[in-house]
Amino acid sequence: MVRLNITVEGQTEEAFIRNTLAPYLGERRVFIFARSVATSRASRGGLVSYPRARQDIVRWMRQESDARFTTMFDLYGLPDDWPGRELAAAQPDPLGRVRVMEDAFREDIGDRRFIPHIQLHEFEALLFVDTSKFAARHPDTEAIAELEAIVDEASNPELINDGRDTHPSARIHSCIPRYSKTVDGPLIAAEIGIERMRERCPHFDGWVAKLIALAE
Repeated sequence: MVRLNITVEGQTEEAFIRNTLAPYLGERRVFIFARSVATSRASRGGLVSYPRARQDIVRWMRQESDARFTTMFDLYGLPDDWPGRELAAAQPDPLGRVRVMEDAFREDIGDRRFIPHIQLHEFEALLFVDTSKFAARHPDTEAIAELEAIVDEASNPELINDGRDTHPSARIHSCIPRYSKTVDGPLIAAEIGIERMRERCPHFDGWVAKLIALAE
């Protein structure tokens, strides 16, 4: 049995971890607790700077010496002071960029218990794995078809880009203005399930595989 603490970006990711990823990993003897990253001494949720996030993670690691640790932060909107950002900018593809930044993150934390994960390009990319699942909450067939066309063009949900108006959550809002990130997002993710996400999202799959391996 392994205890795994996950620092996430906000409430949406907390709900996703609690409702969908935690049961999946629990069946594989990895037991998860997730909390949003600290933004100040009194509040949590949202990445405001790398030093603030690092301080929060390192403090938690000092408090629980027998746990393992990971993160779920979005590449889109990641603070400019993130380690490895300049080197990552030279990489020709998003997967290369995110791997460089994860490696720099791991090196900076400097603890073997830590497995960094930066989501390509944000949590909502996982919802593009099966856009038909939007229909139960937003039964607009035209909007669902528009979402499917977006992921077909990208070929891989993780490759939906990080432009100001074209990152995954912006694409969803453009098709379904009533979409609620904190309410709809975790519910749709639960309907899709981790196995389907792993099939279509290679970077996410690699992270989940590492977490499963902790108990093997």
